[in-house]
Amino acid sequence: MLALAVNLRLFLALLSGYLAQTRRWIRWLSVIFLLPWAVPSVPTIFSFRWMLNSEWGMLNGLL
Repeated sequence: MLALAVNLRLFLALLSGYLAQTRRWIRWLSVIFLLPWAVPSVPTIFSFRWMLNSEWGMLNGLL
């Protein structure tokens, strides 16, 4: 398992050098690679906005 992870990271590092070029499709491909990293933060942001809402938030109700 460790060998697979190391080889995968090496492949992604080599791929990142190729993705640094300025072609249009490469930019979209890099966006696709970043989506799994960025998507989990969206529900977190919404839940904090819900908890800290000044009118009807959960934290406001507890206080």
